[in-house]
Amino acid sequence: MQIGEFAHRHQTTKDTVRFYMVAGLLQPSRAGRN
Repeated sequence: MQIGEFAHRHQTTKDTVRFYMVAGLLQPSRAGRN
């Protein structure tokens, strides 16, 4: 799932999701090197 889809499903913005990722509150699962 991409950031935009995640943000839309959870009714927030991409910037908020990115902030949470930088703060360590969200850690995306990654497949391979992506």
